[in-house]
Amino acid sequence: MMSDFNFAAEFDFAHSANEVVRLADMQVRVAEGQAASATKSVTSPGKPGRGLQRREVSEMVEATVRSLLGTNAADAIDAQAPLMEMGLDSLASAELVRTLGNQFALTLPSVLLFSYPTLEALSEHIYCELTGDKGSVGEALDFVHFLPSKELRGTAIVGMSCRFPGGAEDMSVLWEMLRTGTTTSTTVPFERWDKDVLVAQYPTFSEAAKQSTMYGSFVSGLELFDAQFFGIPRAEAAVMDPQQRMLLECAYLAFLDAGYTKETVRGQACGVFVGISGNGIGIRGDATSVYSAHGSTASAAVGRVSYVFDLRGPCGAYDTACSSSLVAFHSAVLMLERGECEVAVVGGVNELLTSEAFVSFAAAGMLSPTGQCHSFDALADGYLRGEGCGAVVLRRCADAECGMRAVVRGVRVAQDGSSASLAAPNALAQAALLRDTLCDASVAPHELDYLEAHGTGTQLGDPIEMGAVASVGKGRDTTTPAVVGAVKANIGHLEIAAGIAGVIKAVLVLGYEMATPIATFEMLNPMIDEVIKGFPAYFPRQAHSLR
Repeated sequence: MMSDFNFAAEFDFAHSANEVVRLADMQVRVAEGQAASATKSVTSPGKPGRGLQRREVSEMVEATVRSLLGTNAADAIDAQAPLMEMGLDSLASAELVRTLGNQFALTLPSVLLFSYPTLEALSEHIYCELTGDKGSVGEALDFVHFLPSKELRGTAIVGMSCRFPGGAEDMSVLWEMLRTGTTTSTTVPFERWDKDVLVAQYPTFSEAAKQSTMYGSFVSGLELFDAQFFGIPRAEAAVMDPQQRMLLECAYLAFLDAGYTKETVRGQACGVFVGISGNGIGIRGDATSVYSAHGSTASAAVGRVSYVFDLRGPCGAYDTACSSSLVAFHSAVLMLERGECEVAVVGGVNELLTSEAFVSFAAAGMLSPTGQCHSFDALADGYLRGEGCGAVVLRRCADAECGMRAVVRGVRVAQDGSSASLAAPNALAQAALLRDTLCDASVAPHELDYLEAHGTGTQLGDPIEMGAVASVGKGRDTTTPAVVGAVKANIGHLEIAAGIAGVIKAVLVLGYEMATPIATFEMLNPMIDEVIKGFPAYFPRQAHSLR
Protein backbone atom coordinates (compact mmCIF):
# COMPACT_ATOMS: atom_id res chain seq x y z
CA MET A 1 0.00 0.00 0.00
CA MET A 2 1.47 3.32 -1.02
CA SER A 3 0.68 6.74 0.29
CA ASP A 4 2.13 10.13 -0.54
CA PHE A 5 1.05 13.20 1.40
CA ASN A 6 -0.18 15.42 -1.43
CA PHE A 7 -3.23 17.47 -2.04
CA ALA A 8 -3.09 17.59 -5.82
CA ALA A 9 -3.85 21.21 -6.56
CA GLU A 10 -2.43 21.58 -10.03
CA PHE A 11 -4.03 24.11 -12.30
CA ASP A 12 -5.25 23.16 -15.74
CA PHE A 13 -3.76 24.38 -18.99
CA ALA A 14 -6.85 26.11 -20.36
CA HIS A 15 -5.37 29.38 -21.57
CA SER A 16 -7.43 32.54 -21.52
CA ALA A 17 -6.83 35.30 -24.07
CA ASN A 18 -4.67 37.14 -21.54
CA GLU A 19 -2.59 34.02 -20.97
CA VAL A 20 -1.96 33.65 -24.72
CA VAL A 21 -0.70 37.23 -24.84
CA ARG A 22 1.48 36.57 -21.79
CA LEU A 23 2.85 33.41 -23.40
CA ALA A 24 3.85 35.36 -26.49
CA ASP A 25 5.54 37.97 -24.29
CA MET A 26 7.45 35.23 -22.45
CA GLN A 27 8.64 33.72 -25.73
CA VAL A 28 9.99 37.10 -26.84
CA ARG A 29 11.84 37.59 -23.55
CA VAL A 30 13.27 34.08 -23.69
CA ALA A 31 14.50 34.63 -27.24
CA GLU A 32 16.18 37.88 -26.18
CA GLY A 33 17.80 36.14 -23.21
CA GLN A 34 19.12 33.33 -25.41
CA ALA A 35 20.58 35.79 -27.86
CA ALA A 36 22.37 37.60 -25.06
CA SER A 37 23.93 34.40 -23.73
CA ALA A 38 24.64 32.72 -27.06
CA THR A 39 28.25 33.90 -27.15
CA LYS A 40 28.93 32.00 -23.91
CA SER A 41 27.81 28.64 -25.34
CA VAL A 42 30.45 26.05 -26.17
CA THR A 43 28.86 23.11 -28.00
CA SER A 44 29.89 20.26 -30.23
CA PRO A 45 28.89 20.62 -33.91
CA GLY A 46 25.42 19.27 -34.50
CA LYS A 47 24.89 18.52 -30.81
CA PRO A 48 23.64 21.61 -28.97
CA GLY A 49 24.65 21.56 -25.32
CA ARG A 50 27.12 18.66 -25.58
CA GLY A 51 30.62 19.50 -24.41
CA LEU A 52 29.43 22.08 -21.89
CA GLN A 53 30.80 22.17 -18.39
CA ARG A 54 28.48 21.97 -15.38
CA ARG A 55 28.95 25.68 -14.66
CA GLU A 56 28.12 26.64 -18.25
CA VAL A 57 24.92 24.59 -18.20
CA SER A 58 23.93 26.24 -14.93
CA GLU A 59 24.55 29.71 -16.39
CA MET A 60 22.48 28.97 -19.49
CA VAL A 61 19.58 27.59 -17.47
CA GLU A 62 19.74 30.59 -15.14
CA ALA A 63 19.70 32.99 -18.11
CA THR A 64 16.53 31.33 -19.44
CA VAL A 65 14.89 31.43 -16.02
CA ARG A 66 15.77 35.13 -15.65
CA SER A 67 14.23 35.81 -19.04
CA LEU A 68 10.95 34.26 -17.97
CA LEU A 69 10.96 35.96 -14.59
CA GLY A 70 11.93 39.30 -16.10
CA THR A 71 14.91 39.75 -13.77
CA ASN A 72 18.36 41.07 -14.65
CA ALA A 73 21.81 39.78 -13.75
CA ALA A 74 22.06 42.12 -10.76
CA ASP A 75 19.09 40.45 -9.06
CA ALA A 76 20.05 37.49 -6.89
CA ILE A 77 18.36 34.14 -7.48
CA ASP A 78 18.37 31.53 -4.76
CA ALA A 79 19.47 28.37 -6.58
CA GLN A 80 17.90 26.18 -3.90
CA ALA A 81 14.49 27.87 -3.78
CA PRO A 82 11.53 26.43 -5.77
CA LEU A 83 11.19 28.36 -9.03
CA MET A 84 7.39 28.34 -8.78
CA GLU A 85 7.66 30.23 -5.52
CA MET A 86 9.63 32.90 -7.40
CA GLY A 87 6.71 33.55 -9.72
CA LEU A 88 6.69 30.80 -12.34
CA ASP A 89 3.15 29.44 -12.70
CA SER A 90 2.20 26.27 -14.59
CA LEU A 91 2.10 28.11 -17.93
CA ALA A 92 5.54 29.67 -17.47
CA SER A 93 6.93 26.36 -16.18
CA ALA A 94 5.82 24.57 -19.33
CA GLU A 95 7.37 27.31 -21.46
CA LEU A 96 10.62 27.03 -19.50
CA VAL A 97 10.82 23.28 -20.10
CA ARG A 98 10.02 23.67 -23.80
CA THR A 99 12.69 26.35 -24.19
CA LEU A 100 15.36 24.36 -22.36
CA GLY A 101 14.53 21.30 -24.45
CA ASN A 102 15.13 23.28 -27.64
CA GLN A 103 18.20 25.00 -26.23
CA PHE A 104 19.96 21.78 -25.26
CA ALA A 105 18.39 19.48 -27.90
CA LEU A 106 16.84 17.29 -25.21
CA THR A 107 13.42 15.69 -24.94
CA LEU A 108 12.15 16.94 -21.58
CA PRO A 109 8.74 16.09 -20.06
CA SER A 110 6.35 19.00 -19.56
CA VAL A 111 6.13 18.25 -15.83
CA LEU A 112 9.91 18.32 -15.31
CA LEU A 113 9.78 21.19 -12.83
CA PHE A 114 7.76 19.06 -10.42
CA SER A 115 10.71 16.65 -10.18
CA TYR A 116 13.47 19.26 -10.22
CA PRO A 117 11.84 22.38 -8.75
CA THR A 118 14.95 24.51 -8.04
CA LEU A 119 17.48 26.14 -10.33
CA GLU A 120 20.22 23.95 -8.86
CA ALA A 121 18.31 20.70 -9.29
CA LEU A 122 17.11 21.61 -12.78
CA SER A 123 20.60 22.57 -13.98
CA GLU A 124 22.12 19.40 -12.52
CA HIS A 125 19.48 17.24 -14.19
CA ILE A 126 20.07 18.81 -17.59
CA TYR A 127 23.84 18.44 -17.18
CA CYS A 128 23.40 14.75 -16.31
CA GLU A 129 21.13 14.26 -19.31
CA LEU A 130 23.79 15.81 -21.57
CA THR A 131 26.66 13.76 -20.18
CA GLY A 132 24.80 10.51 -19.58
CA ASP A 133 25.78 10.68 -15.92
CA LYS A 134 22.96 9.55 -13.60
CA GLY A 135 24.14 11.81 -10.82
CA SER A 136 23.01 11.55 -7.22
CA VAL A 137 19.38 12.27 -8.14
CA GLY A 138 19.18 9.57 -10.80
CA GLU A 139 20.49 6.92 -8.47
CA ALA A 140 17.49 7.44 -6.20
CA LEU A 141 15.23 6.06 -8.93
CA ASP A 142 16.98 2.73 -9.33
CA PHE A 143 15.29 -0.32 -7.89
CA VAL A 144 18.32 -1.47 -5.93
CA HIS A 145 17.39 -4.51 -3.89
CA PHE A 146 14.70 -6.63 -2.38
CA LEU A 147 14.30 -7.54 1.24
CA PRO A 148 14.44 -11.23 2.11
CA SER A 149 11.19 -13.10 1.67
CA LYS A 150 8.85 -12.71 4.65
CA GLU A 151 7.32 -16.16 4.83
CA LEU A 152 4.59 -15.57 7.37
CA ARG A 153 4.54 -11.82 7.36
CA GLY A 154 1.48 -10.21 5.93
CA THR A 155 -1.71 -8.52 6.96
CA ALA A 156 -5.03 -9.95 5.84
CA ILE A 157 -8.01 -7.86 4.83
CA VAL A 158 -10.86 -9.94 6.24
CA GLY A 159 -13.83 -7.57 6.00
CA MET A 160 -14.96 -4.55 3.97
CA SER A 161 -17.87 -2.14 3.83
CA CYS A 162 -18.70 1.03 1.98
CA ARG A 163 -21.21 3.79 1.53
CA PHE A 164 -20.28 5.52 -1.67
CA PRO A 165 -22.16 7.77 -4.12
CA GLY A 166 -24.61 6.32 -6.58
CA GLY A 167 -26.17 3.96 -4.04
CA ALA A 168 -23.00 1.84 -3.72
CA GLU A 169 -23.67 0.67 -0.17
CA ASP A 170 -22.45 -2.91 -0.48
CA MET A 171 -19.73 -4.69 -2.43
CA SER A 172 -22.00 -6.21 -5.07
CA VAL A 173 -23.48 -2.85 -6.05
CA LEU A 174 -20.05 -1.21 -6.03
CA TRP A 175 -18.58 -3.96 -8.19
CA GLU A 176 -21.37 -3.67 -10.75
CA MET A 177 -20.75 0.08 -10.88
CA LEU A 178 -17.03 -0.51 -11.46
CA ARG A 179 -17.56 -3.30 -13.98
CA THR A 180 -19.92 -1.23 -16.11
CA GLY A 181 -17.95 2.02 -15.85
CA THR A 182 -20.81 3.90 -14.18
CA THR A 183 -20.26 7.48 -13.03
CA THR A 184 -22.08 9.19 -10.15
CA SER A 185 -21.67 12.91 -10.80
CA THR A 186 -24.71 15.11 -10.20
CA THR A 187 -25.40 18.76 -9.60
CA VAL A 188 -25.44 19.82 -5.95
CA PRO A 189 -28.69 18.64 -4.33
CA PHE A 190 -30.92 21.54 -3.37
CA GLU A 191 -31.22 20.26 0.21
CA ARG A 192 -27.49 20.91 0.63
CA TRP A 193 -27.60 24.46 -0.74
CA ASP A 194 -28.90 26.42 -3.71
CA LYS A 195 -26.08 26.24 -6.25
CA ASP A 196 -27.42 29.14 -8.30
CA VAL A 197 -27.65 31.44 -5.30
CA LEU A 198 -24.10 30.43 -4.36
CA VAL A 199 -22.68 31.29 -7.78
CA ALA A 200 -24.51 34.63 -7.80
CA GLN A 201 -22.45 35.67 -4.78
CA TYR A 202 -19.24 35.51 -6.84
CA PRO A 203 -19.82 37.61 -9.99
CA THR A 204 -16.08 37.91 -10.70
CA PHE A 205 -15.68 34.13 -11.08
CA SER A 206 -14.98 32.85 -14.58
CA GLU A 207 -17.65 30.69 -16.17
CA ALA A 208 -15.43 27.63 -15.65
CA ALA A 209 -15.07 28.42 -11.94
CA LYS A 210 -18.82 28.92 -11.58
CA GLN A 211 -19.54 25.62 -13.32
CA SER A 212 -17.06 23.73 -11.15
CA THR A 213 -18.95 24.65 -7.96
CA MET A 214 -22.12 23.00 -9.25
CA TYR A 215 -21.09 19.33 -9.38
CA GLY A 216 -20.22 16.57 -6.95
CA SER A 217 -20.76 12.90 -6.13
CA PHE A 218 -23.13 12.71 -3.17
CA VAL A 219 -24.51 10.11 -0.78
CA SER A 220 -28.25 10.23 -0.08
CA GLY A 221 -30.04 9.69 3.21
CA LEU A 222 -27.49 11.32 5.51
CA GLU A 223 -30.32 12.28 7.85
CA LEU A 224 -31.19 8.61 8.48
CA PHE A 225 -29.57 7.01 11.54
CA ASP A 226 -30.63 4.29 13.99
CA ALA A 227 -29.36 5.84 17.21
CA GLN A 228 -31.04 3.23 19.38
CA PHE A 229 -29.22 0.37 17.64
CA PHE A 230 -25.89 1.91 18.65
CA GLY A 231 -27.07 2.79 22.15
CA ILE A 232 -26.91 6.54 21.57
CA PRO A 233 -29.47 8.86 23.22
CA ARG A 234 -31.69 10.78 20.81
CA ALA A 235 -30.45 14.12 22.17
CA GLU A 236 -26.84 13.11 21.54
CA ALA A 237 -27.54 11.82 18.03
CA ALA A 238 -29.17 15.16 17.19
CA VAL A 239 -25.84 17.01 17.60
CA MET A 240 -23.62 14.35 16.02
CA ASP A 241 -21.76 15.20 12.83
CA PRO A 242 -23.12 12.92 10.05
CA GLN A 243 -19.54 11.74 9.54
CA GLN A 244 -19.70 10.12 12.99
CA ARG A 245 -22.94 8.35 12.11
CA MET A 246 -21.67 7.03 8.79
CA LEU A 247 -18.41 5.88 10.36
CA LEU A 248 -20.25 3.87 13.01
CA GLU A 249 -22.44 2.23 10.38
CA CYS A 250 -19.52 1.29 8.12
CA ALA A 251 -17.44 -0.01 11.02
CA TYR A 252 -20.31 -2.25 12.09
CA LEU A 253 -20.86 -3.57 8.54
CA ALA A 254 -17.14 -4.23 8.08
CA PHE A 255 -17.12 -6.23 11.33
CA LEU A 256 -20.10 -8.24 10.07
CA ASP A 257 -18.32 -8.93 6.78
CA ALA A 258 -15.32 -10.16 8.78
CA GLY A 259 -17.51 -12.55 10.77
CA TYR A 260 -17.88 -10.51 13.95
CA THR A 261 -21.05 -9.42 15.71
CA LYS A 262 -21.45 -6.63 18.22
CA GLU A 263 -21.17 -9.26 20.93
CA THR A 264 -18.11 -11.14 19.63
CA VAL A 265 -16.05 -8.01 18.92
CA ARG A 266 -16.77 -6.52 22.35
CA GLY A 267 -13.70 -6.30 24.59
CA GLN A 268 -11.29 -7.28 21.79
CA ALA A 269 -7.83 -5.76 21.48
CA CYS A 270 -9.07 -4.05 18.33
CA GLY A 271 -7.51 -0.83 17.06
CA VAL A 272 -9.45 1.93 15.32
CA PHE A 273 -7.62 3.98 12.68
CA VAL A 274 -9.60 6.55 10.68
CA GLY A 275 -8.90 9.21 8.09
CA ILE A 276 -11.22 12.07 9.02
CA SER A 277 -11.24 15.85 9.04
CA GLY A 278 -13.55 18.61 10.13
CA ASN A 279 -16.13 19.28 7.43
CA GLY A 280 -16.87 22.85 8.40
CA ILE A 281 -20.31 22.33 9.95
CA GLY A 282 -19.13 23.15 13.50
CA ILE A 283 -21.42 22.40 16.42
CA ARG A 284 -24.84 21.19 15.31
CA GLY A 285 -28.08 22.05 17.09
CA ASP A 286 -27.98 23.39 20.63
CA ALA A 287 -24.47 24.55 21.50
CA THR A 288 -25.37 24.37 25.20
CA SER A 289 -26.12 20.64 25.01
CA VAL A 290 -23.89 18.45 27.14
CA TYR A 291 -23.27 16.40 23.99
CA SER A 292 -22.39 19.22 21.57
CA ALA A 293 -18.66 19.35 22.35
CA HIS A 294 -18.21 15.76 21.13
CA GLY A 295 -20.55 16.05 18.19
CA SER A 296 -18.17 17.56 15.66
CA THR A 297 -14.58 16.64 16.58
CA ALA A 298 -12.53 14.07 14.69
CA SER A 299 -11.10 12.55 17.86
CA ALA A 300 -14.59 11.99 19.24
CA ALA A 301 -15.71 10.35 15.99
CA VAL A 302 -12.96 7.76 16.21
CA GLY A 303 -13.25 7.37 19.97
CA ARG A 304 -16.96 6.76 19.58
CA VAL A 305 -16.26 3.63 17.49
CA SER A 306 -14.09 2.24 20.29
CA TYR A 307 -16.69 3.27 22.87
CA VAL A 308 -19.77 1.85 21.14
CA PHE A 309 -18.15 -1.51 20.36
CA ASP A 310 -16.02 -1.63 23.54
CA LEU A 311 -12.73 -1.96 21.64
CA ARG A 312 -9.55 -1.93 23.73
CA GLY A 313 -6.82 -1.38 21.12
CA PRO A 314 -5.14 1.82 19.85
CA CYS A 315 -7.42 4.53 18.50
CA GLY A 316 -6.46 7.48 16.31
CA ALA A 317 -7.73 10.07 13.83
CA TYR A 318 -5.55 11.00 10.83
CA ASP A 319 -5.76 14.15 8.72
CA THR A 320 -3.12 14.27 5.98
CA ALA A 321 -5.43 15.48 3.20
CA CYS A 322 -5.89 12.96 0.35
CA SER A 323 -3.68 10.35 1.99
CA SER A 324 -5.45 10.39 5.38
CA SER A 325 -7.06 6.96 5.23
CA LEU A 326 -3.92 5.40 3.73
CA VAL A 327 -1.80 6.79 6.54
CA ALA A 328 -4.38 5.35 8.94
CA PHE A 329 -4.09 2.03 7.09
CA HIS A 330 -0.29 2.14 7.38
CA SER A 331 -0.51 2.74 11.14
CA ALA A 332 -2.93 -0.15 11.55
CA VAL A 333 -0.62 -2.58 9.74
CA LEU A 334 2.36 -1.53 11.86
CA MET A 335 0.35 -1.80 15.09
CA LEU A 336 -0.75 -5.31 14.13
CA GLU A 337 2.83 -6.30 13.30
CA ARG A 338 4.03 -4.95 16.64
CA GLY A 339 1.34 -6.88 18.50
CA GLU A 340 -0.30 -3.74 19.90
CA CYS A 341 -3.66 -5.01 18.69
CA GLU A 342 -5.08 -8.31 17.45
CA VAL A 343 -7.66 -6.83 15.09
CA ALA A 344 -7.91 -3.41 13.42
CA VAL A 345 -10.69 -1.52 11.73
CA VAL A 346 -9.51 1.13 9.28
CA GLY A 347 -11.83 3.72 7.82
CA GLY A 348 -12.04 6.95 5.90
CA VAL A 349 -14.98 9.34 5.79
CA ASN A 350 -15.67 12.54 3.89
CA GLU A 351 -18.88 14.54 3.61
CA LEU A 352 -19.71 17.65 1.57
CA LEU A 353 -22.03 19.53 3.89
CA THR A 354 -20.99 23.14 3.29
CA SER A 355 -20.23 25.19 0.21
CA GLU A 356 -17.12 27.06 1.41
CA ALA A 357 -14.59 24.48 0.17
CA PHE A 358 -16.32 24.32 -3.22
CA VAL A 359 -15.82 28.06 -3.57
CA SER A 360 -12.18 28.13 -2.49
CA PHE A 361 -11.25 25.08 -4.56
CA ALA A 362 -13.00 26.53 -7.62
CA ALA A 363 -11.17 29.83 -7.16
CA ALA A 364 -7.88 27.90 -7.10
CA GLY A 365 -8.73 26.10 -10.35
CA MET A 366 -8.76 22.67 -8.71
CA LEU A 367 -12.25 21.50 -9.66
CA SER A 368 -13.61 20.20 -12.96
CA PRO A 369 -16.02 22.56 -14.74
CA THR A 370 -17.35 19.54 -16.65
CA GLY A 371 -18.22 17.73 -13.41
CA GLN A 372 -16.07 14.60 -13.84
CA CYS A 373 -12.71 13.18 -12.82
CA HIS A 374 -11.22 12.62 -16.29
CA SER A 375 -8.49 10.37 -14.91
CA PHE A 376 -5.44 10.09 -17.24
CA ASP A 377 -7.47 11.63 -20.06
CA ALA A 378 -6.63 14.40 -22.49
CA LEU A 379 -9.84 16.08 -21.27
CA ALA A 380 -8.54 16.29 -17.69
CA ASP A 381 -9.68 19.64 -16.28
CA GLY A 382 -9.67 19.26 -12.50
CA TYR A 383 -11.29 16.90 -10.06
CA LEU A 384 -14.85 16.17 -8.95
CA ARG A 385 -15.47 16.31 -5.20
CA GLY A 386 -17.07 13.23 -3.72
CA GLU A 387 -18.30 12.04 -0.34
CA GLY A 388 -18.72 8.72 1.38
CA CYS A 389 -17.20 6.26 3.81
CA GLY A 390 -15.30 3.01 3.55
CA ALA A 391 -13.93 0.60 6.16
CA VAL A 392 -11.84 -2.56 6.22
CA VAL A 393 -11.03 -5.01 9.01
CA LEU A 394 -7.45 -6.30 9.28
CA ARG A 395 -5.83 -9.23 11.03
CA ARG A 396 -2.37 -10.75 10.92
CA CYS A 397 -2.28 -13.53 8.30
CA ALA A 398 -1.07 -15.98 10.90
CA ASP A 399 -4.22 -15.27 12.97
CA ALA A 400 -6.77 -15.13 10.15
CA GLU A 401 -8.33 -18.57 10.07
CA CYS A 402 -10.31 -18.06 6.87
CA GLY A 403 -12.14 -15.50 4.77
CA MET A 404 -9.11 -13.47 3.66
CA ARG A 405 -10.12 -11.08 0.89
CA ALA A 406 -6.56 -9.92 0.22
CA VAL A 407 -3.09 -9.91 1.77
CA VAL A 408 -1.05 -6.75 2.31
CA ARG A 409 2.67 -7.49 1.92
CA GLY A 410 4.18 -4.04 2.25
CA VAL A 411 3.30 -0.54 3.39
CA ARG A 412 5.23 2.71 3.35
CA VAL A 413 4.42 6.37 3.99
CA ALA A 414 6.55 9.39 3.10
CA GLN A 415 6.28 13.14 2.64
CA ASP A 416 7.19 15.13 -0.46
CA GLY A 417 9.59 17.44 1.35
CA SER A 418 10.44 20.55 -0.62
CA SER A 419 8.72 20.54 -4.00
CA ALA A 420 7.64 23.10 -6.60
CA SER A 421 5.17 24.58 -4.11
CA LEU A 422 3.44 23.63 -0.86
CA ALA A 423 0.57 21.84 -2.63
CA ALA A 424 2.53 20.48 -5.59
CA PRO A 425 3.52 16.79 -5.83
CA ASN A 426 7.16 15.74 -6.03
CA ALA A 427 7.73 13.07 -8.66
CA LEU A 428 11.11 11.98 -7.26
CA ALA A 429 9.65 11.54 -3.78
CA GLN A 430 6.74 9.56 -5.23
CA ALA A 431 9.13 7.32 -7.15
CA ALA A 432 11.24 6.70 -4.06
CA LEU A 433 8.12 5.79 -2.10
CA LEU A 434 6.96 3.36 -4.77
CA ARG A 435 10.38 1.71 -4.87
CA ASP A 436 10.55 1.39 -1.09
CA THR A 437 7.04 -0.05 -0.89
CA LEU A 438 7.81 -2.70 -3.50
CA CYS A 439 11.02 -3.54 -1.65
CA ASP A 440 9.11 -3.83 1.61
CA ALA A 441 6.73 -6.27 -0.10
CA SER A 442 9.55 -8.20 -1.84
CA VAL A 443 7.82 -7.56 -5.15
CA ALA A 444 9.70 -6.67 -8.31
CA PRO A 445 8.23 -3.93 -10.55
CA HIS A 446 7.66 -6.37 -13.42
CA GLU A 447 5.51 -8.53 -11.11
CA LEU A 448 2.97 -5.75 -10.70
CA ASP A 449 -0.29 -6.72 -12.44
CA TYR A 450 -2.53 -3.87 -11.38
CA LEU A 451 -2.04 -0.33 -10.10
CA GLU A 452 -4.91 1.53 -8.47
CA ALA A 453 -3.62 5.06 -8.94
CA HIS A 454 -4.47 8.42 -7.40
CA GLY A 455 -5.67 9.60 -10.83
CA THR A 456 -7.33 12.85 -9.86
CA GLY A 457 -7.96 13.95 -13.43
CA THR A 458 -5.77 17.06 -13.39
CA GLN A 459 -3.65 18.01 -16.38
CA LEU A 460 -0.40 17.93 -14.42
CA GLY A 461 -1.09 15.64 -11.46
CA ASP A 462 -1.75 12.51 -13.51
CA PRO A 463 1.44 12.84 -15.64
CA ILE A 464 3.51 13.47 -12.50
CA GLU A 465 2.12 10.34 -10.86
CA MET A 466 2.57 8.15 -13.93
CA GLY A 467 6.06 9.55 -14.49
CA ALA A 468 7.00 8.37 -11.00
CA VAL A 469 5.51 4.94 -11.68
CA ALA A 470 7.32 4.67 -15.02
CA SER A 471 10.68 5.61 -13.51
CA VAL A 472 10.41 2.68 -11.10
CA GLY A 473 8.93 0.17 -13.55
CA LYS A 474 10.91 1.02 -16.70
CA GLY A 475 12.17 -1.96 -18.69
CA ARG A 476 9.00 -3.98 -18.20
CA ASP A 477 8.18 -6.50 -20.94
CA THR A 478 5.93 -4.78 -23.48
CA THR A 479 3.82 -7.93 -23.81
CA THR A 480 2.63 -7.65 -20.20
CA PRO A 481 1.64 -4.03 -19.58
CA ALA A 482 0.61 -2.98 -16.08
CA VAL A 483 -3.12 -2.28 -15.85
CA VAL A 484 -3.89 1.12 -14.34
CA GLY A 485 -7.18 2.15 -12.73
CA ALA A 486 -8.69 4.98 -10.70
CA VAL A 487 -11.94 4.72 -8.74
CA LYS A 488 -12.24 8.52 -8.79
CA ALA A 489 -13.54 8.28 -12.35
CA ASN A 490 -16.59 6.47 -10.90
CA ILE A 491 -17.30 8.12 -7.55
CA GLY A 492 -15.28 11.34 -7.62
CA HIS A 493 -12.40 12.27 -5.35
CA LEU A 494 -13.41 11.40 -1.79
CA GLU A 495 -10.51 13.53 -0.50
CA ILE A 496 -9.97 12.38 3.11
CA ALA A 497 -11.55 8.99 2.29
CA ALA A 498 -9.99 8.62 -1.18
CA GLY A 499 -7.33 6.16 -0.07
CA ILE A 500 -9.66 3.61 1.50
CA ALA A 501 -11.93 3.79 -1.57
CA GLY A 502 -8.92 2.88 -3.71
CA VAL A 503 -8.00 -0.01 -1.39
CA ILE A 504 -11.52 -1.43 -1.57
CA LYS A 505 -11.60 -1.20 -5.35
CA ALA A 506 -8.16 -2.83 -5.68
CA VAL A 507 -9.29 -5.74 -3.48
CA LEU A 508 -12.36 -6.26 -5.66
CA VAL A 509 -10.31 -6.13 -8.88
CA LEU A 510 -7.90 -8.74 -7.56
CA GLY A 511 -10.71 -10.87 -6.13
CA TYR A 512 -12.65 -10.99 -9.38
CA GLU A 513 -9.40 -11.04 -11.41
CA MET A 514 -10.97 -8.51 -13.71
CA ALA A 515 -9.75 -5.07 -14.75
CA THR A 516 -12.58 -2.56 -14.85
CA PRO A 517 -12.87 0.38 -17.25
CA ILE A 518 -11.72 3.85 -16.26
CA ALA A 519 -15.20 5.29 -16.42
CA THR A 520 -14.47 8.59 -18.15
CA PHE A 521 -11.43 7.55 -20.19
CA GLU A 522 -11.34 8.24 -23.92
CA MET A 523 -7.90 9.45 -24.99
CA LEU A 524 -4.61 9.39 -23.05
CA ASN A 525 -3.30 12.71 -21.77
CA PRO A 526 -0.37 13.43 -24.15
CA MET A 527 1.80 14.49 -21.21
CA ILE A 528 1.37 10.99 -19.77
CA ASP A 529 2.47 9.56 -23.10
CA GLU A 530 5.65 11.65 -22.73
CA VAL A 531 6.62 10.27 -19.35
CA ILE A 532 5.73 6.55 -19.60
CA LYS A 533 8.05 5.67 -22.48
CA GLY A 534 9.79 2.43 -21.53
CA PHE A 535 6.98 1.46 -19.17
CA PRO A 536 4.11 -0.37 -20.88
CA ALA A 537 0.86 0.63 -19.19
CA TYR A 538 -2.71 -0.15 -20.14
CA PHE A 539 -5.64 2.16 -19.34
CA PRO A 540 -8.76 0.00 -19.85
CA ARG A 541 -11.89 1.28 -21.55
CA GLN A 542 -13.85 -1.90 -20.94
CA ALA A 543 -13.86 -4.74 -18.43
CA HIS A 544 -11.65 -7.73 -19.18
CA SER A 545 -9.70 -10.49 -17.47
CA LEU A 546 -6.77 -9.19 -15.46
CA ARG A 547 -4.42 -11.93 -16.65
